Amino acid sequence: MRRLYADSMDRLWICTNTGVYVVQPGTTRVQQMTLPGSVGEITDAAEDRQGAIWMASQGGLLRWSGGRWIVLKVDSEHAHSGFASVTAVGGGWLWAGTTSQGVMRLHVEGDRADRVEWVTEPMVSRASIYFTAKDTRGWIWVGTDAGVAVFDGSLWRRFSRSDGLIWNDTDQNSFFVDGDGSVWIGTSGGLAHVVRPERLIQSAPLDLRITHATLGGNVLDAQTPHQLPWEPNAALNLHLADLEHSETRQTVFRVRLRGLSDEWFETADPKLHYPGLAPGEYRFEAVSVDSDHQRSSQLMHLSFELLPPWWGTLWFRLVVVGVACALLAAAWNYRMHNLSVHKRELERQLRERQVLLERATRDALTGLWNRTAILEILGREIDSARQFSTPLAIVLIDVDHFKRINDTYGHLCGDAVLRTLSTQVSARVRVTDSLGRFGGEEFLLVVVPGAPQQRPFLPLERLRRAISEIPFSYDDLTINVTASFGMAWLAHASDTAEKLLGRADTALYSAKYAGRNRIEYAEVG
Repeated sequence: MRRLYADSMDRLWICTNTGVYVVQPGTTRVQQMTLPGSVGEITDAAEDRQGAIWMASQGGLLRWSGGRWIVLKVDSEHAHSGFASVTAVGGGWLWAGTTSQGVMRLHVEGDRADRVEWVTEPMVSRASIYFTAKDTRGWIWVGTDAGVAVFDGSLWRRFSRSDGLIWNDTDQNSFFVDGDGSVWIGTSGGLAHVVRPERLIQSAPLDLRITHATLGGNVLDAQTPHQLPWEPNAALNLHLADLEHSETRQTVFRVRLRGLSDEWFETADPKLHYPGLAPGEYRFEAVSVDSDHQRSSQLMHLSFELLPPWWGTLWFRLVVVGVACALLAAAWNYRMHNLSVHKRELERQLRERQVLLERATRDALTGLWNRTAILEILGREIDSARQFSTPLAIVLIDVDHFKRINDTYGHLCGDAVLRTLSTQVSARVRVTDSLGRFGGEEFLLVVVPGAPQQRPFLPLERLRRAISEIPFSYDDLTINVTASFGMAWLAHASDTAEKLLGRADTALYSAKYAGRNRIEYAEVG
């Protein structure tokens, strides 16, 4: 059973993997409902203000009204795999979460959806959805694999462990509005109780400060403009502090130094360094941004002026006219040229380091982590899982009949299939997962944190179905591609990366021998 729902007529609706059942009030008899065609798993139910019962299924949204069923189809590629959750908000409007990624808001007129609006906010559109619900305030709550997103009618905000949630990975249909307006949320790590949800919505600006600023040997004060003599190689060093910053909250700083550049750039490092500033007027500006909670700070700024050296002053130019001016110009140009050459050399070295790092850690064909890099990541995740006692799983994915693709269509076609597959799989895994090319046509997926020991593991089942539905094309050819999966969990203190990979590899070959295009799970014991 996936969902038990009691409607306003005291009927108990039972949603299961294979169908829908109902128990009428005052009886104990379970009646199986006849559904319109094959709709797959039924995972959620809700009732609108007209008394119609809505259900989320793999085949679309179902409605029971007036003694008959309809299947509401939504013409969108995101909805092709079906729906996992649904909630009714009145006026013919529904919110629904898909079985892959994303949430939609749709309006139903008669037996069809006349308006469909997909939520474009990345915290929702790129997440796996486990529930959608409405509280007594009319807010929409969406449970994801990266926290809970809340829509108050104007803004989306995401709340996670840094806000008090026990774990970021929520559970399916695990949301309840209590009689006092508080809400309960089930996660992989336990049950969270939000006693006063209104306190989550904060509009006050973040408290950003410039706590330390020096230019060469001079200390700068943000409240007072400064005039300082120019010194060769005198660097500007600043330290920013977000006084509401927590260890897990994703706050970034947007900064710029006007006089050097008017462009903003983002950084998570509160320490900033500007080497070798030329004489002139400067204004440093900074703003801290918390995109999860849709908050930002007021603009902080610091102004100063670097006076030209003594040989550039007016009195010196009046005393030494002509030759002195020429010498000054030559010295100035020479110094600026050296600074420019030095800057270009630093930029060249940085580009070279970035190219070398990319070559050392990335697979040339797919752009994924290469074998060495993904094994290092797996080792770190094993250490982390043991230290914090959190679950860890790995998945080996192997393209079915890949040699046949190479032999039939050529190796260039096989390379195109691997590139397409790596792009599609990367777009469907969580941001906390790591994906690498482990072998010729194998990928190693390190799932962290908190992959529960569930069989079947639903996110992986959705990924397998998605791969089988991806259109692979090369030139004018369309190729159907499937993949086999072997999944294993970190189970013992003595488990090493080699043992974990061995169990996953054994499960993968079991999937191959069992007919391919399937998932096999390694035994834990």
